[in-house]
Amino acid sequence: MQPDKLQMYHAVVQQQLANKFIEVVEEDNHKTGHYLPHHTVLKDSVTTPIRIVFNCSAKLKADSMSLNDYLQTGPSLTQKQQEVVLRFCSGVFAFTADISIAFLRVGLQETDRDFTKLRWVKDPQDPNSEVITYRFASVLFGATSSPFLLQATLDTHLKKSNSPYKTEISNNLYIDNFQGTTNDENKLVEIYHETNRELLGANMPLQSWASNNKQLNQIIEEEFPDYKVSHKLKVLGVLAKEFEVGETLLEDLQEKSQQLIPDYNKLSIPQFPRNNLGRNLPTNLYVFCEAKRMVHKDNPAGYLSRGLTLKQLVKTEIWFNGTQWLVISQWPQQKPQVIVTNITTPVVHPEPPRNLAINPHHYSNLSKLLRVTEMVFDFINKMGIKYRFPSSIKYWVKQAQQQTYGKEYEHLPEKLSKSLGIWLDSDNYNILRCGRRLLHAEINLDMKNPILLPRHHIITKLIVLHYHEHNTLHGGELDTLTELRQRFWLPRGRKTVKSLIKSCVVCKRYDARVCPYPGPPPLPKERVVHLRPLKPQKINLTELQTLVVEIEARVNNRLLTYLSEDFSQREPLSPSHLIHGGLLSPLISIEDEDLADPSCVKVSDLVESYRHFSKVIKKKNEVWTREYLTALRAYHYGAASPYNKVQLKRGDLVLVDSDILRSDSPIGKIVDIHPDRNGILRIVKV
Repeated sequence: MQPDKLQMYHAVVQQQLANKFIEVVEEDNHKTGHYLPHHTVLKDSVTTPIRIVFNCSAKLKADSMSLNDYLQTGPSLTQKQQEVVLRFCSGVFAFTADISIAFLRVGLQETDRDFTKLRWVKDPQDPNSEVITYRFASVLFGATSSPFLLQATLDTHLKKSNSPYKTEISNNLYIDNFQGTTNDENKLVEIYHETNRELLGANMPLQSWASNNKQLNQIIEEEFPDYKVSHKLKVLGVLAKEFEVGETLLEDLQEKSQQLIPDYNKLSIPQFPRNNLGRNLPTNLYVFCEAKRMVHKDNPAGYLSRGLTLKQLVKTEIWFNGTQWLVISQWPQQKPQVIVTNITTPVVHPEPPRNLAINPHHYSNLSKLLRVTEMVFDFINKMGIKYRFPSSIKYWVKQAQQQTYGKEYEHLPEKLSKSLGIWLDSDNYNILRCGRRLLHAEINLDMKNPILLPRHHIITKLIVLHYHEHNTLHGGELDTLTELRQRFWLPRGRKTVKSLIKSCVVCKRYDARVCPYPGPPPLPKERVVHLRPLKPQKINLTELQTLVVEIEARVNNRLLTYLSEDFSQREPLSPSHLIHGGLLSPLISIEDEDLADPSCVKVSDLVESYRHFSKVIKKKNEVWTREYLTALRAYHYGAASPYNKVQLKRGDLVLVDSDILRSDSPIGKIVDIHPDRNGILRIVKV
């Protein structure tokens, strides 16, 4: 690419970034999303001399899928091309314009943007420049769904408009082109102002205005002093008055093009009045095609299909004036060829069948259900069984109403009917609507008379969750109900919406609270009942090792009550006090022969010692009961309840706490529970 074209390419990218049509991907994850290849197309245009084309049909391999393969094309909402052209030939005054970068003015949802990523250098003049990843924040030209999204956006805006010319504006739009005619010069100016106002309100400004009316051209020049008004009426990409030959062709065609250009300059193109259809004169339009029954010399289309040079075309009178028998209105007599064909005229049924073999309970979102329903409608029509199908949403709403209130709505509660002013809309698939109090309000039909939704039907649930997720981006019950009431009416709406959005998994993830851990259980019996820590055993003292005795002494010397800094206070309680009446002193070495001689210990001393120890132990037991047990009770005062506030069970889904963002935290399933001996659940297996 030439340096100047490269800089223009870079300028287009930067301009789209400044207009927020694209955005920088801060942390690009190469494992998710899709990257679009792109190249440039040079145009002989003042407004857009260079265009970046993104190839949404590109495939990594021959057997792989492209982005367009995954996208839904959507129904065709575009005006028929032949109707637009014929209307353009019906009036005296003509005008054309186009919407500035129309597709890029339609926003793209956040969740879809990673599939429209592109890469471009930060500085095209630097060979070692950093490569930056961008992604589209708007609908891009080249995606198979873009024409539908653009036309649906324009139709939605114009339907809400109060302009007296909204129908005329809609009929004169073909994708991003706007063209039309009128016989009234004043009306021409009004259409110009109304169209500019309406489309500017939709952030779809018009540019490249052209007209054959001097007054309108003067107005355009006054409003856009920097814009040079074109007098070439461009209809659907074709110039009506002049044709130009591009100088940039493929290299292998350049030599041949040089031979054709001199002949082309000698070609005199006849001028035909554009508004023949608007002169109230008898007009016949004949269309010639490649026909086997017509003699080739009488068929103008046959000449070009076989190929002619421009020099030969200039001499071909039939191409410019038509065949002679057409001029004198004497059609040639041909022997008719009789073709017997069995034609079955499809019977058009007023209403579609009630049972489409589609169970709405098998769908988790409304969009998928409606998409499948439209595919079934299309399949039925292609089978030759013609129905007047409504929109898929109206079809399912009526199914919900009839399944709840009866086929003839005979089970509709009278109290509900009177309180909501329910009536049957025979012009819209016989669905039930509510209210007539806003009959004279300047709002659309759905806001005046919202469609009735049964409270407990699956279709109602899918509609509420759709509005909750897509219209309010997981807003609260009030936001969801407000959006829902733009088209539907739900009895006891706030309570119903509140109960339904509780099932939203995304909201559960962000609203989930930490499962409260139960408080400490009751202390075990061993902690609160006075038992000797070490029961007496009949052992041979000579076999008792000194180390075991020291361990026992140290264990029994551990304090059970508070150690005061005041020396006048009594000695703190320990297990040794309960066993021996006091702390054990350091062991004194005893000779083995003293232990073997029973005469070293007197019976009276043992009795006296036993009485003393019993008295001391009794006193220490009182201290243990008054101070130790009550201290244990005070230590746990104010702690959480020992019982489970949340009853977890096998099969429950839980959000596993981690250091990452809650949106990325893993979701686990409880497969086993482990209650303690008191029946309190403290451990689960996820």
